[in-house]
Amino acid sequence: MEKQIELALIFTRRRYHANAFFLYFQAYTGTNAATKTLTQVYENAIDAFWRVYEKVGEAPRAAPETHAPKMGPLKGIIVSTRPDCFDQEKADLLAAYMEQGMEVWVELGLQSAHEETLSFIRRNHGVKAFLDAMEIAKRTHLKRTVHLMLGLPGESRTMMIETAQLAASTETEGVKFHDFRIVKGSAFARNFLAGEITAMHPSRLPGLLADCLEVLPPSTEIMRISADFRPEESVNIHPPTDKHTLARLVEDELVRRNSCQGQRFAG
Repeated sequence: MEKQIELALIFTRRRYHANAFFLYFQAYTGTNAATKTLTQVYENAIDAFWRVYEKVGEAPRAAPETHAPKMGPLKGIIVSTRPDCFDQEKADLLAAYMEQGMEVWVELGLQSAHEETLSFIRRNHGVKAFLDAMEIAKRTHLKRTVHLMLGLPGESRTMMIETAQLAASTETEGVKFHDFRIVKGSAFARNFLAGEITAMHPSRLPGLLADCLEVLPPSTEIMRISADFRPEESVNIHPPTDKHTLARLVEDELVRRNSCQGQRFAG
């Protein structure tokens, strides 16, 4: 953990001249353990950050043992997880870090608002689990990010917009969009090669993203508009659009429509 933090801190300082940081528990399911274990994981990461920062950066103005991020570079933590692995006890644990001055986000993977899609992609949770988790996070005053996926097999444009509308109904603070990618060796790769599923062409993304932005609250922060992936691990169906180019195409589409984020938000 400490080496990973060190590499990330050095990289972001050199490339972006960063002087404010979040600890991001991204991979897998960041709350899939007992609360006691999670407390140790989060505390160990915070302690490791301060040790690394003293080693490669300027000494923090607050002593590391106080964990007072408003007095130093560590501003908060972000925990990515599944709706069915999040409950009030874990929300309370995360909320306790806000009492130390941290900004705390929980990221919940919804992907689709349609039960048939969630079943097909084997999410093993339904929409209710997502809504319950979002409500727990809201009443605990955690900031929330929802992960949505565009281009899932069998989904129409209308279905994808409905997913964005469900996320909008929660008044989530953040959204991350991902476009469907097929990993080599996966069940979806076999389905694709057998002609059982198709993949959406990247040229559809700008219009779909514009559709989704229109129904989201104006205040919702858009944190991602396309997936990151390793080309060598994915089935290369259609060359993806560069993310900076994609952002420009989405902006151009909204201008063409004389529209903006929140234009059709029914809040």
